Formats: sequence, C-alpha cells, structure tokens
Amino acid sequence: MDPLWTIALLAAGGYVVSLILHPYTKCRACKDTPGRQHGEIFTYAHRKCVKCGGVGRKLRLGARILLGRSDKK
Repeated sequence: MDPLWTIALLAAGGYVVSLILHPYTKCRACKDTPGRQHGEIFTYAHRKCVKCGGVGRKLRLGARILLGRSDKK
C-alpha cells in the first residue's frame, strides 16, 4: 500500500475516534459561557443563547454528518 494512503487512513481513523470521544465544541456565539449572550448596552443583562439553546456547546460538524447525531432534544 502506498505510504500516502496509509497516512490518510490513519488520519481519517483518528478523526473518527476523536468525534466519538469528543463530539462537542464551544458554541461560537456564546463562547462556552453557560449558554448566555450578554447585552450590548446593558452588559449585565443576558439571555439564553439562540445558537446552542443555552447549553454552551454545539456538536462538531463531523459528529452530525458521520455519526448521525443531532443537537435536537
């Protein structure tokens, strides 16, 4: 087998294992704060993040596609 294919298969396998062990990433909107987005004018006020639903994390794209998982509850 060509060494390039071996490296590609090892990298793909490592990515899938990484998705299984760590399927979540920080929410880009609330930046992993406890699911809150703060106000621009009154910065002490906050609301539940609309991107992650207040969880503070989102599923990685690969976990949604390859593993068939979803953020829906």
